[in-house]
Amino acid sequence: MDLQLGRTDAPDALADNSDTVPSLRTDLTQSPPENCVSSDLPAAAGLVGIPTLCPVCNSDCYPAGSFESKTVPPGKTLCARVEYAGELNLDGSLEGYLHSDAGDCLCGRTHGAVERTTDQKPNSLKLLVALIQKHCTLFHDQQNRAFASFTVNGHLETWPVGSPDFKDWAARRLYLDHGRFVGDLALKDALSFARGHARYEGQERPVHIRVAYHGDSIYYDLCDDDWQQVEISKTGWRVIPTSESPVRFRRFRNSRPQVMPVDSDTSEAIRLLRKYVHVAESDLPLVLAWLVTAFVPEIPHPILEMQGDMGSGKSKAQIFLARLIDPSVADALTLPSNVALLEQHFSQQHALVYDNVSRINDQVSDM
Repeated sequence: MDLQLGRTDAPDALADNSDTVPSLRTDLTQSPPENCVSSDLPAAAGLVGIPTLCPVCNSDCYPAGSFESKTVPPGKTLCARVEYAGELNLDGSLEGYLHSDAGDCLCGRTHGAVERTTDQKPNSLKLLVALIQKHCTLFHDQQNRAFASFTVNGHLETWPVGSPDFKDWAARRLYLDHGRFVGDLALKDALSFARGHARYEGQERPVHIRVAYHGDSIYYDLCDDDWQQVEISKTGWRVIPTSESPVRFRRFRNSRPQVMPVDSDTSEAIRLLRKYVHVAESDLPLVLAWLVTAFVPEIPHPILEMQGDMGSGKSKAQIFLARLIDPSVADALTLPSNVALLEQHFSQQHALVYDNVSRINDQVSDM
């Protein structure tokens, strides 16, 4: 006979796991035992599975494979030589069994074998891996960190494999394409696949923050919702989507979008700059040179130090200049004495403002 396995009262905590399951067929050689095992086995028994309808005795049982230890609590028995190898569907039905040959149950009875039929669908892990292979370009950077580029709402995004953004995309893609919700284990295994594929089969390509060189052009990340870039060449500049760019940028939570650039007269732009940056006329060329070179990647960049009396607008001027280059959630930071934290700052922003720096220790000075 064909059996439809399932429990509608399955624990809610497991309801977000999903897997696919074969239908099962069994041939009973003996009558089912009465009250083979109750469904209230204590957690102390070391359960790693959950109770379900035993496919042999049709009672609430814990399959033998559900126990890390074969020690059964006093007065309790186990039925059916069945090892649980599945997950819960959203409707609470339990599916996915691996079955041993016919033999003696732990309940002391002999039952027939339970076998898998050929009616089997892909599980969530296989579907998720297939979606990643279909929709993502997996690669690694110079530090062998795994990245994925994929399309979101018509534009291309790039995120580290394992980042919350990549996880959210994968879970959403599985639901949109197959109506499934992914469990933690399937998602973890899919990320392991993606990470390994990116590192060992994907190409190596650099991933940049805000500015990058490629060929004879400079590329600037606007950090907007559409993931647009500014391509700056000898002949001019234009705004392009990431899908048309040879450069990949990554973003962090502190990244803010830049305003959309427009053509303007250079002298007018300098006049507006002077409105917010109050420096001596003799120092203005130094500020302008520093500002222009900040958009040029892969060269040594000088540190812009502003001095003046309290209330003279030093911090405001530095924040204004930094916003022109690399807008951030935190406009000004405190210079850390911890080298590891300083390295984190450098790895997540292109332009940094450290306010009220009174001293720099030897470790920070060597960075």
